Amino acid sequence: MKKLERAFEPGIDPDAWAALYRTVSLSFEPPSTGRIAGKVIDVDGAGTEG
Repeated sequence: MKKLERAFEPGIDPDAWAALYRTVSLSFEPPSTGRIAGKVIDVDGAGTEG
């Protein structure tokens, strides 16, 4: 994440970066289909889609 942060640092709001380090999802309006997709990343960086 640090490499990404350094690459975009001049153009990214610090509050936006802080939002990436949350353990609680940000709220959003549900889509008209009622379906969403999610991805869980474990502590080792492996992801599972659901």
